Amino acid sequence: MQQMFSHHVASSVLPASISMRSGESYEAGRGGKQGEEPFYFIAGRDEKTDEIILKIVNANDYTVNASIEIKGETIAPHGTKLSLQADMVVENSFAMPAAVLPKEQAVDGLSNKFKLELGQQSITIFRLKNLP
Repeated sequence: MQQMFSHHVASSVLPASISMRSGESYEAGRGGKQGEEPFYFIAGRDEKTDEIILKIVNANDYTVNASIEIKGETIAPHGTKLSLQADMVVENSFAMPAAVLPKEQAVDGLSNKFKLELGQQSITIFRLKNLP
């Protein structure tokens, strides 16, 4: 997890919001209401690559269906998604060093507003191209 976050660093923060199917809505950099399971995300720009980085943590014990909006940006329809998800009792060890590994995949159908499904107890990072 630490390597995922440290290798995908934004130079500046972008305004973004996320809306849940339940009707809840959150602004980037803020978690859920006090007493709820945590849900956090942040959007930013990597000035070196001119990519938009979106980091999302779903610590709930259930999958979340949501819509994300990155405000003031024009996102290319293709990007990269890196996700890490495993049962809470599974861990890497000397005997099983690859029990939990991030998975990278290409994603399509992106824009400044798109829908996504976030697995339970997962970390998801999107790298998105910004169109001029």
